[in-house]
Amino acid sequence: HPRPGVGGGQKCTPCSNGAPRAMMRSLLILSALIGPVFTEDEDPPPTPGPGGTEPGSATACYVDCVARERAELADAPLRSWAPFVQEGWPTFVVVSDKHRFVFVNNPKAASTLIRYKLRKAFRADWFAPSAAGRAKRPGRRVESTDLAWEPLRGYFRFAFVRSPLAKLQSGIDQARYNHPEAFNGSSFESIVRRLTAHGGADEHLESNLRHVVSRTRDGHTLPLHFVGRTEHFRRDWRYVVSRMANVTARQRKVLLSDEAEANRAADHGGRSGRERRADLAEEAVRRFCRTRRVDYSCLCYELPRACDQTSGSGSRPDGPA
Repeated sequence: HPRPGVGGGQKCTPCSNGAPRAMMRSLLILSALIGPVFTEDEDPPPTPGPGGTEPGSATACYVDCVARERAELADAPLRSWAPFVQEGWPTFVVVSDKHRFVFVNNPKAASTLIRYKLRKAFRADWFAPSAAGRAKRPGRRVESTDLAWEPLRGYFRFAFVRSPLAKLQSGIDQARYNHPEAFNGSSFESIVRRLTAHGGADEHLESNLRHVVSRTRDGHTLPLHFVGRTEHFRRDWRYVVSRMANVTARQRKVLLSDEAEANRAADHGGRSGRERRADLAEEAVRRFCRTRRVDYSCLCYELPRACDQTSGSGSRPDGPA
């Protein structure tokens, strides 16, 4: 869980499902070789605000995330992800020049709700061009790889994440709705068997990190100042709104209104956002824990009860099954 670090910063200590000491030593050596997540030519993230210092926020864990993610390159099953892990993935974004923010979209982690609020308050959406760039073709959503890094340097950059299993369950519902011919006949177990560490047959089945770790068109990793949790959405969202520039009283009221949140509560597991209670085969859940272990460890989420000791509680988990 997050704890104060040297100089008032935040570090992520190994939780009950963290890496063992041997892996942590490897991470320190690797970090020395690849350099920090935020280099001197980037603007380093500020000390997290109220939403980042309280238990449950993923911001402090995210700061160490890229280094941890790169450490996974030693695993043979993940080597094909190496170019993306080192540089980040292309991710859909919403940029506002006037209000000086970049929202990195993470499907099934309050993304629809956040875009709704940004569009209603600012008329900002993922189709609009910005000083940093525009979509490759008219009518296409803007991706991080459409944008230049330099204009974004002073913007507040944020994303939200969600408990990996809850995110997957919601993602399966969305995939079945979007592609009934491909998913309606597929069980939870069969879908889990087809997952990779970060990918799936539909964008809604992808990991948190697949979207949170993104890059610009000039190959620059897009660092985030804040990573909120859907499990504490109201608290973390208030902090995000406080960091936006040039917000009028009316716009602030719209952003902080509970309208639409109640309508989407069921999709996010109620107020807690935790995984919905369902009759899921324990072996399938344990397989999921092994496959998405980086999502759990990098963002300091607790493993589901079904996951045994070998799935990440006190020892390094097995590779993707």
